[in-house]
Amino acid sequence: MAREPYSALFTDRDTSETFAIANVHILYGDSVRDRLPEIEGLADYWQWLGEEAYPGVPRILAGDFNLDSEHLGFDTLELLGVEAAYEDGRGTTISTTEDRYPNHYDHIFLQEGTSLSVTDQGILRFPERWGINHKVARDVISDHVPVWIALNGASLRLPDDATVVASSKTNTCIDINSAPADELNDLPHVGESRAAEIVDGRPWSSLDTLVAVSGLSDGRVEDISSSGLACDL
Repeated sequence: MAREPYSALFTDRDTSETFAIANVHILYGDSVRDRLPEIEGLADYWQWLGEEAYPGVPRILAGDFNLDSEHLGFDTLELLGVEAAYEDGRGTTISTTEDRYPNHYDHIFLQEGTSLSVTDQGILRFPERWGINHKVARDVISDHVPVWIALNGASLRLPDDATVVASSKTNTCIDINSAPADELNDLPHVGESRAAEIVDGRPWSSLDTLVAVSGLSDGRVEDISSSGLACDL
């Protein structure tokens, strides 16, 4: 993997149950096909965790996978009985557009039938909870919202309010020549496949040249330009 995973053992103080948590960040490349070898390799990593690192101990695999949990790339894990620990109809990446979370990239996976009892789960959409606009959230905190699960009757306790200091960063536009694919998805009419095509077609001399991307007509490119989301070239 491009970034080495981190794993450790934890013990529930109430039940004395020991379990392992492994954290990964899939980041190689800008397109989905670049990331798939790492995603598919997670099956070997999962088996290593159970057979060599922490035999006989329940495992949790969590992190930023840069891929939707429903993607076929996770089939190698599903064949091992590994499943997502929570469900939510919205994504986990914070768009430059208010109240939009375009990509479901952050996941928590467990073994089907594990002894761990997941009693609550969710996604902490902190911009909504604490009234932080997406620009400030992305500049100061993160462009992803955290996912969480509670085990054995535990619950998530949050403060009622939060204070966020505005950043001095001013460049919040999306540069089609350098932005990762998940940010390109925030542009009008740009989904996963078109974002990958934009990445593959770099460098672009102007926004107008995006008409070379499949499905981006002159009108759609004009929508991208007039949205104010894309940086001028």
